[in-house]
Amino acid sequence: MSGEVLPGSTIGILGDDVMSAYLAQTARRQGFKIAGYSDYPDAPILKEADYRLVGREELVNFIALSDIVTYASSWVPSDVTAQLEQTGIELPQGFDLIGFTDDHALSKAFAEEQSFNVLPYEIGTSLDDVAVAARNLGYPVIVKPIYRHSQGNQAVVLKGAYDLGKVAPLIDGSPVIIESWLAEVQEYSMTLVRDQSGVTAAYPLRQTHRMDNGLTAAWTVGQTANGVRQEMLDIANKIGNVLGYVGAYAVHFFYADNGTLYLRDVTAGIERDDAMYTDNVTCSVEEQHLRVITGQKLMPIVAMQEAVYMPLTPENQEKLALHWEIQDNWRINVYPPTRYSSQSGHVVVSGADSAKILNQMQVANVWDFSKITTD
Repeated sequence: MSGEVLPGSTIGILGDDVMSAYLAQTARRQGFKIAGYSDYPDAPILKEADYRLVGREELVNFIALSDIVTYASSWVPSDVTAQLEQTGIELPQGFDLIGFTDDHALSKAFAEEQSFNVLPYEIGTSLDDVAVAARNLGYPVIVKPIYRHSQGNQAVVLKGAYDLGKVAPLIDGSPVIIESWLAEVQEYSMTLVRDQSGVTAAYPLRQTHRMDNGLTAAWTVGQTANGVRQEMLDIANKIGNVLGYVGAYAVHFFYADNGTLYLRDVTAGIERDDAMYTDNVTCSVEEQHLRVITGQKLMPIVAMQEAVYMPLTPENQEKLALHWEIQDNWRINVYPPTRYSSQSGHVVVSGADSAKILNQMQVANVWDFSKITTD
């Protein structure tokens, strides 16, 4: 891609997630028109769009209306990306990274080709295959479909042979990937935005925790061994450079107790927990993404405070009423309903020390902190 896309142009935005709507709001403020596409008439992006295109029969009109196309969600149906590729529409992000998001096996093969450290895994197509692979790898293991068929993240952790029945819903004739699972491990994510000339802006490293309801909590990490942080950054930059990717992407890691760093996966587009940076660094991820796909210069990233991101569900959202007049550093965001997620919003809390912020939020008794640790 080369050249500029100026205000007044139409940006086509794909994706059913709320982050597509956030990106559209940012683009509107810069004077762009929005063509929104989704398979669902109630998708958040459509509420922000000038042109609302719903269903596969409208995809050709979406392409015709758009000067460039981008996706904010980390998953777009493979037949949609195939049609986009056939038309030659300008998609600054390219098609490689979104393909990895849809195909776990392809993602693993890429990681091994680049000599990244990944957890041992096997591929199977039946319950017997899963049982054999789990014995070979050693319990616990995580099992997930190779191909993602929806926005949600289907996965089952097996702690022993007695858990094999949990895999049955995933065995539908399609292959699954069986991967070693580290029970005692820290998880980290790094978001970068790469421009058309290959320059990147890296956002503050964040530690993440997948809660029992499957949603992700995150907090910025002020104290991490410099060598580990640099290794993460080197890997993340290499991925963007090898793929020639333009836009926002996130690289996710496991960090084991023995000091070993593993690449977990890579996701294209804008993550929900990227919202934690909106008011705590000099440029939000969605604005930075917009800048690079339209040919603008990257804005330098300077962190002003530490931040904690906590997801909301309808259940704990009700508890916020107890804190409405009390918390002076909570930023509450409520989402429009989405079909595939129980998450109804998020809270971002800023301060000088993320550990102290987490303690404050634990005392608030809105979320279950029994399994969250910053060690």
